[in-house]
Amino acid sequence: MAKKVVTVGSEKPIHPILEAVMKKRKRRMTDFAKCTGKSASTIWEKMQGNGEWSLNDAVKIRELLEAESIPLEILFLRDDEI
Repeated sequence: MAKKVVTVGSEKPIHPILEAVMKKRKRRMTDFAKCTGKSASTIWEKMQGNGEWSLNDAVKIRELLEAESIPLEILFLRDDEI
């Protein structure tokens, strides 16, 4: 039986791979906010699909998640791109 991916704020995760890695690494959106210097509300909006991730922020988040082996274009795939 497949494990259910816990979503950040919607029924279906917008960034399912990112959210799965977040859960595995026990990270929160506030951790993303701290490492990128953005507000928690800005990170929440991006996690909801409102706005694009900058390359700089994406790299910082991937490093925070210790997921350097996952290409950015895979880690930040949106559910409608899978």
